Amino acid sequence: TGKAKSGRSNSKGRPSVNAPKSKRSPSLAKAKSKTTKAKGKAKEKGKRKLAAAVIMEEEMASKKSKTTEAPVFLSFPGAGGSRSRHAVLEQFGTLTPVSFHRVPNLTSIKRETPFLEAIVAAAKQAADKFGDKHPIYLVGHSFGSRAIAHTLLRKDVCCELPRSFAGAIFFGYPLVHPKQARQDVLKALDPGIPLLFLSGCRDKFMGDFSLLKKSLGFPSAAPGEIAVATDAPRRLLMALEGCGHGLECSQAREERTNELVKQAVKAFLLA
Repeated sequence: TGKAKSGRSNSKGRPSVNAPKSKRSPSLAKAKSKTTKAKGKAKEKGKRKLAAAVIMEEEMASKKSKTTEAPVFLSFPGAGGSRSRHAVLEQFGTLTPVSFHRVPNLTSIKRETPFLEAIVAAAKQAADKFGDKHPIYLVGHSFGSRAIAHTLLRKDVCCELPRSFAGAIFFGYPLVHPKQARQDVLKALDPGIPLLFLSGCRDKFMGDFSLLKKSLGFPSAAPGEIAVATDAPRRLLMALEGCGHGLECSQAREERTNELVKQAVKAFLLA
């Protein structure tokens, strides 16, 4: 007669050991439910992001299979007109120089749009001239590289690129800046777009490469070796020892530097 029944308090007013857990700790059960839902949402978001990257890679692979002729490289210069070592690309396909006709400025949507539209217009002209079977690569040096990245970021502009667009090659990407978080643009790019970064170890605008590696998931690699991004196998990076922002180097390194650039480009085109 002195025993408490299941789900009721005993003679001293304490919950029975047989009471359901939800009645004994409702706040704990509620917190656990919220945590489970949050984990579920995060997992679902990750799945959607991965699925989008897979779709983009499949689309790029489909384009690559349809573009079997020699590539066309559209060369966009830096703010001072330099094109770094773009001339090396002539050994792989057709190199077409394109110039900007405004003072370089990408600090707002309004100011960047003319440059991005010029890039898309050049790509369309190349596609009309060479046909869909020639893959088109956008190649930039310094400001030209950033302008291309901004083009690829802006969906309203990027969607106008021809189907033969196959990727971008960035010479001397000016990533490090005292006031601008330029890495945010690169981090926001679709991981399915093939990218090749070529920068010198003495390039102050790239620094020690740690910002680029952290932003895009590149593993550590010795100068002259190709690093492949962890989550994007068609994103490549090569650091060139003894080279500055324009990949300029001593005469003693000249031949070796050109060979390394060729190796990186070849690996990129075959990726």
